[in-house]
Amino acid sequence: MRRLRPRVQALRHRTQSQHQVYLRQTLAHVYCDWRSLQGTNPLITTASVVEDFLTYLFEVKKLTAASITEYRSLLTSTLRKMTGTELSGRRY
Repeated sequence: MRRLRPRVQALRHRTQSQHQVYLRQTLAHVYCDWRSLQGTNPLITTASVVEDFLTYLFEVKKLTAASITEYRSLLTSTLRKMTGTELSGRRY
């Protein structure tokens, strides 16, 4: 059983990493499509735009609060890395 445990932990870590990659790809696709429908550049954003997007996820896409929280976290970190936009201090 001891030999199996590290393998299980490695599999769990790999699965979590794959989940994060999938969420980032999904988020990027949904966010860029949403911004394109508005005729705006997805890399130029403000806190109010992110707030509108999160509202869209809740009202139109019918995502749960937990999913929206995860998307907000991913979106915040992605925008910070790509554009330098800092949104983490706001509550949505």
